[in-house]
Amino acid sequence: MPGYAGSISYHPNGMVHQVAHINNVTYTQANDPNAMRRPASYATSGAAINWTSGTYAYDGAGNVTAIGANTYTYDKVSRLISASQYAGTTAGTGALKTQTAAYDVYGNLTSLTTDGAGLTLGTSTATNRLTTANYDAAGSMTAWNLNTYAYEPLGMTRRVNASGVEYDHVYTADDERHWTFSPGNPSRFTVRDLDGKVLREFKWDNVTWVVERDYVYRDGTLLAAVLPTGAVHHLHPDHLGSPRLITTTGGAYVAYHLYHPYGAEATAFNQDTERMKFTGHERDLGLTSSAADDLDYMHARYYNMQIGKFLAFDPVGGSLRRPQSWNRYSYVLSNPLNLVDLFGLFPCGPWQCHHSVTVIGRHPRWDILTYFLESRLFFGDARQRMALLQNRLNRFGLDGVLARYDQALAGNEWAMWELGMEIPGIESVGGPVEWGILVATGSLAASFSRPTVEPITKQLLWRKALGSDGGRSLHIIERVEGKAISRVHRVFDKNGRLIHQHQTHIGRHGTERAFPSEWVEYPPIDIP
Repeated sequence: MPGYAGSISYHPNGMVHQVAHINNVTYTQANDPNAMRRPASYATSGAAINWTSGTYAYDGAGNVTAIGANTYTYDKVSRLISASQYAGTTAGTGALKTQTAAYDVYGNLTSLTTDGAGLTLGTSTATNRLTTANYDAAGSMTAWNLNTYAYEPLGMTRRVNASGVEYDHVYTADDERHWTFSPGNPSRFTVRDLDGKVLREFKWDNVTWVVERDYVYRDGTLLAAVLPTGAVHHLHPDHLGSPRLITTTGGAYVAYHLYHPYGAEATAFNQDTERMKFTGHERDLGLTSSAADDLDYMHARYYNMQIGKFLAFDPVGGSLRRPQSWNRYSYVLSNPLNLVDLFGLFPCGPWQCHHSVTVIGRHPRWDILTYFLESRLFFGDARQRMALLQNRLNRFGLDGVLARYDQALAGNEWAMWELGMEIPGIESVGGPVEWGILVATGSLAASFSRPTVEPITKQLLWRKALGSDGGRSLHIIERVEGKAISRVHRVFDKNGRLIHQHQTHIGRHGTERAFPSEWVEYPPIDIP
């Protein structure tokens, strides 16, 4: 990666081995002795002050039980009970930092003691909500510990009042935060990639917009941050994706971060200005004198590392096979040393979801299929169309196969697919009508689906009609695991120009919004 890393090498199991940063600091991840996709140790060399993690040890369930001299214990369902960690950059050195946790049978943290300071977390066993906090009707926290929170109608956090300082948040149509402002304080505008990762942050200092940070990634993990001066900070993360050692262009020391298991900083929280912290998420820093009001923005929800809980109710829900996942507020099944939550919706192992962007969330390349469904080339011989589509998928690096393609489906099956959803009438007198379903499985489906241990089925269902005047009408329903996540109806004139559109999108937090809410005639636009 020119300007940031001279080379990146990999172990045979696909995990990163070494990253040779251009500041002459080499980051090394040793491989597990049994070649499993988990690290044996981390170390840097060539820096003014280097970081060595020590050797990782695991129990039979795969839980991290030791990292060098740091030790961790768990209960019978793999919930973290205690952690003892040393705060030095060299394994086993520095001040001893501790955190202990206790739980009820429902997965609620009932107490969290950090470096000897105990916090009792009274929790309702009927709702899994804190008894010392207030919540709205949707189950989102509205007040706790002198902090207040307000939400937009679709459930996203729109306002945080932290220790008397107010922050307002604005989101995109896909529920990604892109603007944060505070009266009398600088505003921040964030540009993200299609996975929600921060690419650039702009800051309004009440006079002009300036670039505050640019971020560079490798395999979905933070690699470097570029400052407004053009200086580069090189980021060296641990197995959870948390930047631990930060070095300059010349390899000089900037900061070293150690986190308690539930995310609170064990080292000085204000030693630098880097906002990418625990598991690589953005940390909203409140008061400069305390970290007690900090929150981690995890996209669908905000996480409070002081109490080890999300502020809002989990819209995804749990798995019948994992009772600890039924708690809709707990963080990563109470196993924060071994699991991460990329979107604030569901936990996954860092070695399964941190190092490959193709298995994180909804992959934009799925839109290739939508594009070809809209294309006039897609009318014609089914065999030719399948060959064309598979060729395009291969060109975009998707090596999966389309498992099934059916054309001759009866019209009344559409209602069965979507449980009686009504389809507006389509004027197609004199023209053919086509029904179809595309089902993606295997590696192709994995590219489009969330991280999971269970098979995923991704489907596009469509109904196309060709009018006697040469116009076309198209309905598309996109489904994951049988659940619709978007519905689109588009009408094109005989020249292929879009003249009508109606789209319903089911956001990451599980609610629906329509674009537009009624039929609207758009100015003609060319379809590429």
